[in-house]
Amino acid sequence: MPVNGEFLEFSNWVGLANSGTQVVGIRSEGSLWNVYSWDRTIPWTPTNLSIIPRPERIGSDADWKSVAAGNDHFLALKMNGTLWGWGNNKAGQIGHGVKEFTNGPVRIGIESDWIATFASFNSSIGIKSDGSVWKWGWLHFGPNGFARWKGGPHPDPIRWTMADGTDWLVLAGEPRFNLVLRQNGTLWAAGTFPQNLFDLHFDREVPHDFSRIGQDTDWADLAGSSQSLVAIKNDGTLIQNDVDASSILWSGNVREPSKYSDWIAVGVAGWKQAAALAADGTLSVWGEPYGARRLLGPTRKPLWSINILAQSNSSRNTETDRAAESDGDRTN
Repeated sequence: MPVNGEFLEFSNWVGLANSGTQVVGIRSEGSLWNVYSWDRTIPWTPTNLSIIPRPERIGSDADWKSVAAGNDHFLALKMNGTLWGWGNNKAGQIGHGVKEFTNGPVRIGIESDWIATFASFNSSIGIKSDGSVWKWGWLHFGPNGFARWKGGPHPDPIRWTMADGTDWLVLAGEPRFNLVLRQNGTLWAAGTFPQNLFDLHFDREVPHDFSRIGQDTDWADLAGSSQSLVAIKNDGTLIQNDVDASSILWSGNVREPSKYSDWIAVGVAGWKQAAALAADGTLSVWGEPYGARRLLGPTRKPLWSINILAQSNSSRNTETDRAAESDGDRTN
């Protein structure tokens, strides 16, 4: 994870997740780390990126498998199949316990057959070894398909339809619906869809069962915020779908925002921001806070971008200084 072109001190990160104020990572030996956190009272600007994060280890356990993040909470899965969470728990998204905030991982339930976990805003999703899908926290739509099912927080996991989650790769969306990318390159969704979703029209209310979106089998990655969904295809093309209420009637609410076709990953970078990583190492971010809705063209620099594979000036200067000192020693 680079800042101003510099990598963190370790180079064996295998997983990262970010909430609204924090980035948490897992290293290859199974340790869990607070990679970066920031004060929300400080206005966001590109110059904030000059702060180089100093990772701090969370606990001493070395058997962490994966980590996921919602808006203000984290979920982490251990190798032994147990599920843990911490952060904001007002909606019961990390189970029973402290309602306001949990500082550090606490175990969720007593089961040890979890194989994957996802998070979306104030809700949590877990997949068990039998493929069953479970959800808890703030349930904006329930297993019977009604919006705001029962209302209020739900700390107890509820079986989520008969969907098989064993091959889920990515979960995205916003409080009204969930969109899932599966290993076979297909998209599936449940909840109250936007009226236009990747050029397909839907009624606002849909059944709670996960439904396939279109017939394409070449989706490669997916990410989403409250305002938009971004995705890439296997051929490297980038697609954006605006999903907020004001965009559903726009003729251009689904578009390809970049002339390039070498994108390999997408992500979200805040409430209204999106990010895309290109094969050459270019990392681009666009969207708010500057209201930039026209993206990534004609260059790759909509708001700020860096090459994560490039050596920073400070590193080059350091190496130059060392070489000069070495030559001076040989001369003397």
